[in-house]
Amino acid sequence: MGKKMLSAVLSLVFAVTAIPGVTGAAASPSGEWSATYNQAKTEATVTGYSGADDEITIPGFVGGEYTIVKGIAAATKFGANLKSVTIPASVKTIGGGAFRGYKKLSAIKVDDANTEYCSVDGVLFSKDKSKLIQYPEGKTAGSYSIPDGVTDINAGAFKDNAYLTSVAIPDGVSGVGEAAFYNCANLAAVTFKSKAPPKLSDNVFGKCPELKTVNIPKESKTAYTSVGQLKGLTLTETAKVSVSAPAKPTSVKAEANSKSKITVSWKKVSGANGYEIYRATSKDGKYTRVKRVTKGDTVKWSNKELKTNKKYYYKVRAYKTVDGKRVYGSFSAIKSARTKK
Repeated sequence: MGKKMLSAVLSLVFAVTAIPGVTGAAASPSGEWSATYNQAKTEATVTGYSGADDEITIPGFVGGEYTIVKGIAAATKFGANLKSVTIPASVKTIGGGAFRGYKKLSAIKVDDANTEYCSVDGVLFSKDKSKLIQYPEGKTAGSYSIPDGVTDINAGAFKDNAYLTSVAIPDGVSGVGEAAFYNCANLAAVTFKSKAPPKLSDNVFGKCPELKTVNIPKESKTAYTSVGQLKGLTLTETAKVSVSAPAKPTSVKAEANSKSKITVSWKKVSGANGYEIYRATSKDGKYTRVKRVTKGDTVKWSNKELKTNKKYYYKVRAYKTVDGKRVYGSFSAIKSARTKK
């Protein structure tokens, strides 16, 4: 079989092969994995597991030819007894609903070396934690506060969880996907922390018989009354909600481009509406704001008209805009660069 050409659309079953020294290669102790393959059979997308284990580690490789696992298919079949699943470092894509329909699943874990996904308390997020992808159907915590920094909640993210009784949605969430909380039979309290309601897709709270009241910030009832997905629910204004500051910018760099220009760059801060760049001519000197970036997606700025062969020091902080006021986070580490001679 090893040298025969395999069609990309065939689903073939291979025994898992552990690759020594490769993160995520060791898989569950029994059973076999099914997958689809690219034409060269160098990459695989897992589609199912035939073993009886209830705690499963998806392999980093499948098949005797060491085909790397790059994806997990939508509606992958893991078995009805699934309680926890670990995603290897190699996975780059996960199909919609890959972990839905498992009533005992309480934790979705991710190898720390994965560059696309991460797990916080058994909940699956994008690596930068800006998107909540899947809250396990069998997670038994009654209340859950979605972490600050999340901007999107995936379609069906909480669907069919019968244990969830209350959820808090932070300021900064811009969209909640279709059927995100559908059939959460015991969900009785939802709190929105943003005065501007996020976009709610169809059936966000469909089949949630215990949900009667939605808590919203003071002076926001007019905005929330116009949201179609909340019609029929009582909107209760709560005390003013405090807004958490954005995270400190990371991966900050200062690079000299010429005799008179230095470019400062940083990693995007989830939930930020903009950034401020401060500059000094000595590390412990007085820092002055030289630029306010007004877009949260902008992660680079060029400082021009500088002196030749001179060293400059920079630090960056992110901010959120709330009710017309800026809420600032902490400054980044200081970075320096010298203009060219």
